Amino acid sequence: MTDAAVKDLAAPIGLAGRIDRTVVQLATGGAIVFFAVLFGNWVAMGDTSFLLQSITPAVLATTGIVMLAVGKPLPLTHLVIGGLGIVFYVAVSDVAPTVDPVVGLLVLSIAGVALAKRWVLVFAAGAAIVLGVAAYSWMPEGTSPADRLVSAFVFVVAFGFTTWLLVFLKRQSMRDRSRLENLVASKDEFIAAVSHELRTPLTAVVGLAEELQERFDDFTRPEVDEFVRLLVAESADVADIVEDLLVAARTDLGSLAMSIEDVDVGDAVDAIAADAPTVTVVWPRGAGRGITVRADALRLRQILRNLVANAVRYGGPGVRVVVAAGGAEVTVEVRDDGPPLRAEERALVFEAYHRTPTAPGRPGSVGLGLTVSQRLARLMGGDVEYDHDGTEAIFRLRLPAASTRLVQLAATGG
Repeated sequence: MTDAAVKDLAAPIGLAGRIDRTVVQLATGGAIVFFAVLFGNWVAMGDTSFLLQSITPAVLATTGIVMLAVGKPLPLTHLVIGGLGIVFYVAVSDVAPTVDPVVGLLVLSIAGVALAKRWVLVFAAGAAIVLGVAAYSWMPEGTSPADRLVSAFVFVVAFGFTTWLLVFLKRQSMRDRSRLENLVASKDEFIAAVSHELRTPLTAVVGLAEELQERFDDFTRPEVDEFVRLLVAESADVADIVEDLLVAARTDLGSLAMSIEDVDVGDAVDAIAADAPTVTVVWPRGAGRGITVRADALRLRQILRNLVANAVRYGGPGVRVVVAAGGAEVTVEVRDDGPPLRAEERALVFEAYHRTPTAPGRPGSVGLGLTVSQRLARLMGGDVEYDHDGTEAIFRLRLPAASTRLVQLAATGG
């Protein structure tokens, strides 16, 4: 993973540390002010209860100063001290308890759930019990048991709902972060794959071109023709990779121009089959022409090229292109006798930058071919789907038929 990616992934961790430090700083500052007020009241009035009440903010302020000094801010520790301080305040105060201390405990409990990194549910359960007991007990004298129960119920329900919402949001955030980490890792692998796939044909192109430039007269005409054929083939590979990259970028931006017209499927299939002589083409009842679709001719060939390349690279040795016409759509299936994809692979196979694990001796692909194919098919009113019938893996391209002749072909068998 690149240094930039590592920094990006470390950003949430650094943010969490800054939040902890900020919470401790605020709690420490508030404790110092609170201590100063209580201590000042004790000095001015001589009331011992003020001195007793100032003990908790003094402990809270001292603990915060120590944490900040050693660089280990622990906001949950401050919250626990604050909660104990509220209990201590109620115990030593001469004033009859009211609902205010319970509100303070509720706020501290919600903050604790938000800041907790582990044992969140255990912490929440303990806080709910304390809240219920406090809400029942810390009521003015004369409050009926029924009213005390209602008060306890209201506080516990309010805390429970807030806790559920916080836990849900935190889990959602963790899932999003996990997806972000996977995406960054996939893009890093994608860049490596692009570099590899471009370097291989470019190295051949440069090497062949240099040989022809430096030793042209040393080669026979057949050798020159073979060099030129290899140059064209390797250059086409580079062009295909670049084209997939450009299409992926343009579809992301919504700026890909399409020229939809009636396209003969036979022309597109023949063009792809010519570059893959080991691929068998199967037509419905021997019909090889007259099957037309509404599509962009260039993008149709790009889809078929990607599907066939994927089958040749990752599928079994027997690759077939099966064309079928019926009703309002035409299907072109690229089949191979390879094993089925695992369930988790099926869910990811059309995602950008996802790459199927490579077989020995086969370099990884850029992971965009299937993504681009599905996007292009959908832009043309069709789709690309994966299936396995128990014998063959199938990537099925569906496109809208161009005319009613398709219905006639299906009905008459050609």
